[in-house]
Amino acid sequence: GAIHVPFNWRLHWRENLDILKAIEPRILLFGNDFAEAVGQMTSDEALSCLHLIHLDGEPVAGSHLFHSLLKIP
Repeated sequence: GAIHVPFNWRLHWRENLDILKAIEPRILLFGNDFAEAVGQMTSDEALSCLHLIHLDGEPVAGSHLFHSLLKIP
């Protein structure tokens, strides 16, 4: 039941924030290259219920590491 919505990496984070608010996702998956932009976007209170999952690198406040959620031994 998931729908993939890619973001344009060329856009400013504020433009991606507008898209994020319009689609109202429950989960945002992101890589280390976009951690700074995600940190900026998720400081917006409208996205407080968004679950953040980082694929690699350092976490953003409130994000969870993808591999730890899979519970792979």
